[in-house]
Amino acid sequence: MADISVVDTNHTRVTVRVEDLQAGRDQYDKFVYRFNQNGKQIMSFTYDWQSGSFTSWNFEFSNDAYLGNNNFAPATTYSIAVDCYYNGVPYTLGPKTFITDSIPPPSGTIAPSVYTTTKNQGSYGNCVAMSLSTAMEIFKAKKMGAGGSYENYSVSYIFGSDGKSYDFMLNEDAVLLCESYGSPRWELVTTAFPDSKSKSASRTLFNNACQLAKNNAVKQAFTGHQNIDFYDCASVSAAIRNYGYFMFNFRVPNNFYSVPGSGVVPQPSGGYAGVNHSIALIGLTTINGKAHWIAQNGWGVSWGKNGLCYIPYDWGCGV
Repeated sequence: MADISVVDTNHTRVTVRVEDLQAGRDQYDKFVYRFNQNGKQIMSFTYDWQSGSFTSWNFEFSNDAYLGNNNFAPATTYSIAVDCYYNGVPYTLGPKTFITDSIPPPSGTIAPSVYTTTKNQGSYGNCVAMSLSTAMEIFKAKKMGAGGSYENYSVSYIFGSDGKSYDFMLNEDAVLLCESYGSPRWELVTTAFPDSKSKSASRTLFNNACQLAKNNAVKQAFTGHQNIDFYDCASVSAAIRNYGYFMFNFRVPNNFYSVPGSGVVPQPSGGYAGVNHSIALIGLTTINGKAHWIAQNGWGVSWGKNGLCYIPYDWGCGV
């Protein structure tokens, strides 16, 4: 009798076994794999061309090429169903419930290299630019051994470098632009800090920057980047230890807006705002016996603990 099972539950790689179909898979119109979490479909995959007369096979969903963009979380319950279409008529295998594997916590503690000034993006969608500007400040301070002092780099220069009209930046595009253009010390392009500006004002600043500012910006340009999954705690720890910084991109849960004064971020609840956000992970600490990342946000000092927060290493697991 036809059935499905889940034979691998790593959160970056889930393998589904389809078994004992009555006809070879090349005789079916298509197969639709549907993944649900908490009763809601989170993704589906459709295959409308199948070679071979196999009646059993494995289907693997892998995030290996898209680390940081995973649809699954560790230690979380999901279900999978497969709709098999034969001569235009579907029948469904499953659903089967599975729980993804848990992850080991990061070890030790990491003191932040430097605490830079807390930025405030205001009404603009320049969190990505603020996070990358913070990265430059931390990188430079760490490289120079400045003993807590640092230079400020222009947020608006980064924000306007994509030349787009929409009031936000795409994460990886912004990183690539920082590898091409960098960002100058803020005093070379503006007289106000933090330099939270609209996209149009930021484009104007970038386009009209003097040659001195452009030359200085290139000196701060990144030489490369690496995509790391947030739940790959060992790699995130290594990035913070080596560079002082990890850019964390995520969809904002509603309770993230009201993090308490302790700065400890609760597990996501109340749904999601439908917007993406970027913050800087700059250290690692232990709170009540559990590892938490030290993070610097760009929502001003009235948010969290003077603009900082502490994110559990398993944030989002199980919910």
